[in-house]
This record gives sequence, C-alpha cells and structure tokens, in this order.
Amino acid sequence: MKSKPNVVLIFTDNQQASTLACYGNSEVHTPNLDRLASQGMRFDNAYCPNSFCSPCRASLLTGKLPSQHGVYSWIDDRKMNEWPKGWHEHAGIQIAKSSPGSPSRSLLPVLRGELPDNRGDDVVFSEQEETRVIRTPEWVEWVLFKRFAGSANHDLSDELYDVENDPTESNNLSGNADHADVEARLNEMLTAYFKQYVRPEADLWNGGVPLQNSMRKAFWKEAWGDDWEPVYKYD
Repeated sequence: MKSKPNVVLIFTDNQQASTLACYGNSEVHTPNLDRLASQGMRFDNAYCPNSFCSPCRASLLTGKLPSQHGVYSWIDDRKMNEWPKGWHEHAGIQIAKSSPGSPSRSLLPVLRGELPDNRGDDVVFSEQEETRVIRTPEWVEWVLFKRFAGSANHDLSDELYDVENDPTESNNLSGNADHADVEARLNEMLTAYFKQYVRPEADLWNGGVPLQNSMRKAFWKEAWGDDWEPVYKYD
C-alpha cells in the first residue's frame, strides 16, 4: 500500500507573484520561496477566486467560490464581541453534501508523480460582491468583468479586455461593436456557470447574504432593502 504524500501548505496573505524574486522581482529577497519554486512547480497563470484574504482561504478549504460558501469579504475581527459563542473565522461555512462541486483542474496526479489525465476546461471564474469574472483563452485570451446592475444609485460598468494584446487590461472594449460576439459569448458562459453552481442563500445578486461581513452594505441595502444584513450561518 502506497503511503499518502506529505503535503505542507504555506498560505501567505495579500502577496502578489510580483513580490517574489522567482517571478522576476529584483528588489525583494525571497531565497527560501525561490528555492521551493526551483525544486518544485511554479505556476505562471494562476488567479485568486477573490481579492480578499478570508474568501480565498474559504475557497481553498472548500473548493468553491464565495457565492457557494458565503465568505465574500475579510472576516471583521473588530466585531469579535458580537460573534456567537464558539463561532470562528470559518465556523459558518456549511457545505451540503448535495452541493455541486465547482469544475476544477485536479493536481492529485501531479502529487503522485503522474501527468494530469483530465485538464478540464481552460476557464477561470472569480468574483467580488458586485463583480463576476470569467477568463478564457477561447478566441485568444479574454476577460469579462460583469457588474451587478440592480442598484439604482451605483452606475457600475462592465469591462472586457483582450488580454493578449492588452496585458495590463487598460483598454475597456465592453460595448464595442467589433467585439460584441465575444462579449455576448463570455456573458452567456458566465451566467450559465453561476446559475448552475451558486448557493441561493449566498447569492448576493438575487437577494442572498454573505457570512459575517460585507464591504458594500449600503449598496446591497439599496438593492434588497434595509433588512438586508450579513449572517453568521445559513439555516
């Protein structure tokens, strides 16, 4: 019987790849991380599911996006005195066994020293509270940032970028007639994904609420009413 691999997970907070010498930074000294990178696998096309720390940790633990596990923002420990007894940072995460798993690319074969047998779809989804994102190399490489449009006093615009020709994502092509087919297709894929995998209680775009904290309370109260509030767990 083969022994299980010994996996040590090192998770740093708010550290972009550009802050590591092994990714080309000439000013930051990171010899130990550089050695890990040189002796192992270094990813050059990876994305976080959310820009905040707590949602990323929750996604790592569950394999799901914020609209599935409910953690959309950093857990506000300044309000620890308000937390229910026994509650901690990820205590509210309750994933039903019937919940569909997000399609993903398994690296388990790599840990066994094998080549991945199924790379899956080459598509990346991520989200903030009011923004849902799809990245895909279909039609070269594109990214669409879709904004929630149900808050009347907040005019948020969609964004579409041709990443291959605009790697800094500075020229917004959303609404451009020359790229209408690309935007329509990406929007269709994005909508279908969240329709299939979102958890209703955590679906902010349809009246759901997040766990513990939101950075846009006024925004969501405007959309869903003054009774809208984050919760500590879903019933």
